Amino acid sequence: MSLAAQQRSVSARSFARRSSRVAHPRIVATAAYKSPSSVTSADTLQALSRMSNVVPDTLMLESSVQPKAATVSSLLLSWVLANEQLGMKLYQNAIAASLNYDKCLAQKGDARLSCQLDKALTNVGALLSTQIEGRVCTEIDPRLAKNKGELVLK
Repeated sequence: MSLAAQQRSVSARSFARRSSRVAHPRIVATAAYKSPSSVTSADTLQALSRMSNVVPDTLMLESSVQPKAATVSSLLLSWVLANEQLGMKLYQNAIAASLNYDKCLAQKGDARLSCQLDKALTNVGALLSTQIEGRVCTEIDPRLAKNKGELVLK
């Protein structure tokens, strides 16, 4: 074996000995960590409810739990109209009253329909505000979100 080959062999052995003495980081699992796939949605919902109010997106008239907030949307209006429960009659009447609102009847075409929808949302929201201890939010046309003047007019 040549002198150069011997030196390479010695340096390779000394590198192997040195690298076996180098401390490698140890990965230790703790009992407190839960991977995202093992966390249930109930745990996540409980954690969220400690930081804010969780508002169900349904009308809970028959529930024993007093809602803290509500959202009035066109989906809610369609649910009220399709539901045959006795408790819905008040809300159905509020929607029906919006069809005969004087300011809406004076308009034509799409403007009339838009006005009637806005009035129905407002009427149902006003009724909900008497039953909800917190805020009642009304969904509006998202195209108006950045236009304060048009939003106020609406």
